[in-house]
Amino acid sequence: MCLKLFGFTALLAIVSCEVIIGQDELVDEVSGLYTIEGRVSPPDSIFPPTQGGGRSAPVNKNAPKWHTEITLSINDGEFKGFVREDGQFMISGVPSGSYILDVHHPDVFYEPVRVEINPKGKFRARKVNFVQPAQIMQVAYPLRAKKRKDQ
Repeated sequence: MCLKLFGFTALLAIVSCEVIIGQDELVDEVSGLYTIEGRVSPPDSIFPPTQGGGRSAPVNKNAPKWHTEITLSINDGEFKGFVREDGQFMISGVPSGSYILDVHHPDVFYEPVRVEINPKGKFRARKVNFVQPAQIMQVAYPLRAKKRKDQ
């Protein structure tokens, strides 16, 4: 009798856990919050050029890692993010709308990107053009942030 009661209680606990997990997934889909993701390319200044024109390893292994100097912000700090060691980033909890993503580094300038998320969760990314806002130059999503070419 005690074994049957224990088995029933364990089965009830498992069923309850599955329902709760399922509800959490449903809430995330229904809540309308999304994740902006991409990768930031490291600044070339940390890789001195080699004779062959390629990249070599960083000179000082004790120097701070490049990704720790980069921060991400959406709409001037409305949402913030940081870059992982491999260059990838994710900014979660973003509702549908239009946002400007800025990548901040003390020595390198990265181009800002406008990210638009429609209410169905479809993403569109394009270059920011403050002079001619109607001009649309789409960029690939997930985002690939690279340093500005004229530096």
